[in-house]
Amino acid sequence: MVERIQLSTGKLFCIVFLSLLVVNTVALAESEAQEEDFFNMPLDELVEQPYEIVSASRLKQSADKLSVPVTVITADDIHYSGLTEIPDILRFYLGVDVLQFDRNQYGAGVRGLHDTTSDRTLVLVDGRVCNNPAFGGMEWNRLPILVEDIQRIEIVRGPGGAAWGANAFTGVINIIMKEPEDVTGFWGSTTFNDFGDSYSHLRYGHRNDKIAWRASVGYLDRETSDDAGAGDYISGSPALTAIPSMGYSSFQTRDFSRNWYFDTELKYKESESTTWTTGASYSNIHIGDYELTGYFPGRNGLTSWSRFFTRMDHEISDATSVSLQWYGNFYTTHEKVLTDRYATSENDIEAQINHQISDNHNLSFGGNLRYFRLTVDSPSVQSVQLNGEPFEEDWAGLFLVDRYDINERLTLEGQLRTDWYSGTERDWSARGSMLYALDEAGDHTLRLSAAKAYRAPAVGFRKASISRIPLGGPVFAVNYAVPLEDLKNEETWALEAGYHGKLDEDLTLRVDTYYQRFTHLIGGVTTAGVTRLANIDGAKGYGVECEVSKHLKKGQLSAWYSFNGLQTDQSDQSIRSAYPSKNKAGLRFRHSLSYDWMMNVNYSYNDHMETYGNPAWGEIPTNNRLDLTFARPFAKGNGEFMVGVKDVLNKTIAPIFGTGSITAHDTPGRTFFARMQYQF
Repeated sequence: MVERIQLSTGKLFCIVFLSLLVVNTVALAESEAQEEDFFNMPLDELVEQPYEIVSASRLKQSADKLSVPVTVITADDIHYSGLTEIPDILRFYLGVDVLQFDRNQYGAGVRGLHDTTSDRTLVLVDGRVCNNPAFGGMEWNRLPILVEDIQRIEIVRGPGGAAWGANAFTGVINIIMKEPEDVTGFWGSTTFNDFGDSYSHLRYGHRNDKIAWRASVGYLDRETSDDAGAGDYISGSPALTAIPSMGYSSFQTRDFSRNWYFDTELKYKESESTTWTTGASYSNIHIGDYELTGYFPGRNGLTSWSRFFTRMDHEISDATSVSLQWYGNFYTTHEKVLTDRYATSENDIEAQINHQISDNHNLSFGGNLRYFRLTVDSPSVQSVQLNGEPFEEDWAGLFLVDRYDINERLTLEGQLRTDWYSGTERDWSARGSMLYALDEAGDHTLRLSAAKAYRAPAVGFRKASISRIPLGGPVFAVNYAVPLEDLKNEETWALEAGYHGKLDEDLTLRVDTYYQRFTHLIGGVTTAGVTRLANIDGAKGYGVECEVSKHLKKGQLSAWYSFNGLQTDQSDQSIRSAYPSKNKAGLRFRHSLSYDWMMNVNYSYNDHMETYGNPAWGEIPTNNRLDLTFARPFAKGNGEFMVGVKDVLNKTIAPIFGTGSITAHDTPGRTFFARMQYQF
């Protein structure tokens, strides 16, 4: 009954929006748009919108002069893809591996080492951490933002710990939101697909001389894989799933979700030199559960996630500026798989000072203080036990970034950070880079870098234990006990070289190579039926990544290829995540057709992946993904209609095992959808 009520709410949300759309279309069809937006921009403005990268070193820098390779996904890339899930968007871009375990759970990582609970890639929203602090990983479907509010996504390909701290181990995914002053007026969008899923987003923004603000609300209604033409499941342990009390005698997928999102941001310009920004976001998700370590509860979960921040930016002088911010993450979940209920609160205070010593010398330094608390209510015999909770842990960090243009061609940049963490140990990160322009115009640049970063294991890996003893059937126990020893931080050392070239006015080429050495990688060790987490051994990673981009007369074209290798020190070594796909390639093409239609094509090829150092789980097979969309504006650019096909080549996606799972099921592939949106 609950599911039916929430489904009706989602349909009502969409019907109300479509009614408003029809009424306002009739009323405004003959009026001119008061604000310029991307619907009525010339195409050359669409593909040439300027931006400065902030994720490479916390300083605004042009894309051709970065100390680490960065892939940028623009708002137009996101919009014309027609996609509503961030991991789905990431899979079409250089350097990212993405796995989908069900309709709600994704694993995404830069150069592999990805899983639902793997936090070796740091995820940020406007530079603020949003990985799960208790169990690691990124819960993408719970993140309280909406994709059409994203200005761009910056993907740092390589260790980013010197700029951003712990867990920027193999890379960083920084989601940059649109500025409130850029999205004024009322705007709405709704998307339906052939499975009955819907995704709707309403936004209003306003600005005057001193204040600009935006507020968004959205609703996602997603059916189960069974209802979407997939859901067949397999088991890695038939003996275990044969136990009646485990809940598999009448298996059905339960990967539905009913998600409400709210996100708002307000910017107040106090003076010419001082700006205050504050924001709040919230998600409330009713979701089906899933199997973990042999237990399938068959009961729904409910999760809420609140994020708040306040930031002050002040220009002390023409050469010096300072920023000070507080942000908080507050997470509560009624999960019947991990724990019956757990809650986390995370408060972070951060300061940064930028100083221009001279025209060719910039310095940035600062630090942060973070407080984390975790509590668990009503743990049951089947839930994850967090021994010794509640947990209260502190984190303090200091960083320094120094960039010096020695002459017009040679630039040196150094980054250094040290962190003290009460939960594990003191550690440090660093990056040193040299950039050299091969020509006077600076169209061809070489980069050499060395970097060091670390990953601090989350409290869930340091303190959690699980005991599975099914009731009413044969006694079977799965024990994940406390670590064999205190877990050390994982560490990585990297050497990198790259080239960025502007081959002509419309053609660019980027080639990056790297070698990484990993130490103290954490995995599972099984002795006498008991699995414990420990620092097992190291590994080495190596690869080359290249991308060529061409601005066409009526569109743009990008093609990329990457080879990402990973070799562990021990055969079949557990690394608690998937390996990277060794060979990946992709193509993105956007072209303006006749009658104002815009065509967008996204394609990606992923070679097979090894999984988790466990041969019994097999390999993740080779995958080809092709998405097509066609969009056309109407009502003088105020509205847009889009139709598309997601994953043209695959009717369903084969089952993929996650860490700690003994079952998996296939998920829907080919999906037809339609979208309507309007700006009032």
